[in-house]
Amino acid sequence: MTARYRLAPHVGYVPDPSTSPAAGWLADLRTGPIMMLPVEAAIILECALQTVDDELTLRVSAVSGRPLAVVADATEQFVAQLLRDGYLQEQSVQSQSEQSQSVQTQPGHERSGQRSAAAPGEA
Repeated sequence: MTARYRLAPHVGYVPDPSTSPAAGWLADLRTGPIMMLPVEAAIILECALQTVDDELTLRVSAVSGRPLAVVADATEQFVAQLLRDGYLQEQSVQSQSEQSQSVQTQPGHERSGQRSAAAPGEA
């Protein structure tokens, strides 16, 4: 299974449009405080919210314009910290290959070499 990240229900995040690329503001709305995320951290968080974990470091590298080798450790560490501190939550999602395997094995879906039963009136 692949994971997708989302903000915890008690967390607020707002990108700061006054900076380019955007920094951001992150807060636990139950307890505070509001934290300003530097640009690099905001890029990692936004990429984490927009893609699955298998593709996260590649996306951070592409968005930031920095080499994969440079962003990989920082990305993994920051996401791990956000999960540990309760700002992010993981939810499992099926990868495309897992979805296609699941469809092939579900009742009512034909598998190669098999025919489904004919509907009434069909021969």
